[in-house]
Amino acid sequence: CGSGLSSSVVEISLDTGAKDGRLVQMVLTLIVQLGGMGKRTITAIGQDMTELAAMKALQERKLRVTAMLGHELRSPLHGILGLAGRMSEGTSNPAQKRQLTMVRGCAAR
Repeated sequence: CGSGLSSSVVEISLDTGAKDGRLVQMVLTLIVQLGGMGKRTITAIGQDMTELAAMKALQERKLRVTAMLGHELRSPLHGILGLAGRMSEGTSNPAQKRQLTMVRGCAAR
């Protein structure tokens, strides 16, 4: 771009101990920028990967439980809807037919 800036990025992974004795996995990102007239700027960003890994694991567990519950609920509901459809075809009672149509209509939403 002609700005006269050059930069380098270095990532360092390290394991360190927390005050409570836990092992903490950290990623330290160093951004070194060299500007005009030899001015150097160093930016350091530290991220605790232990918490990030725990959050990812929790999110994965939530997704698995949601998928399992979705399947466990969908199967019986499909059976109920099929039965409601069959019953509405076989009944001549207008009140029952209306109620069964309402059940199937709610599922379509």
